Amino acid sequence: AERPKSWEVKLWSRIRHPLTGQTEHGPESDVLIQNAEWRYVVEAKWTADISVHEHGENQIEMRAYQAQLGNLSSENCGVIVVVPSPARYKVASTAMSTFRQYFEMQDESYSWLESAKKLNAKVLTWERLVQIIGARARPKLQAYMHWRLSQIR
Repeated sequence: AERPKSWEVKLWSRIRHPLTGQTEHGPESDVLIQNAEWRYVVEAKWTADISVHEHGENQIEMRAYQAQLGNLSSENCGVIVVVPSPARYKVASTAMSTFRQYFEMQDESYSWLESAKKLNAKVLTWERLVQIIGARARPKLQAYMHWRLSQIR
């Protein structure tokens, strides 16, 4: 399927929780990228692990739920998890992390496990995002991102 040229982007979009029906305590994505037939929900992390909530669901599961609302084709929706590269993201090397239930370290990047594939969840490193930003001639944003990455310890 061909991706559209025009997208709507929303920050911190909150939806009704599927178990409680409450919006004020519902899942909140970092970024929602969508149009009438496509939807990607972004969960961004710098140093923290993927959170698990009191009802047992985690942020990746909730983002997948939000991505699939409206019965979109599985080919047209998914979750994008943005994290630092394995060298910077200590959570990636922590055996009991929720992140590791979905993604596996692979050199400078990650591969996705079957659990991520089932939710159509992909991982993008902040470092790769900086490369994309630079390729689009955004030098100030790229400089900020380099600085932000340098702050991760």
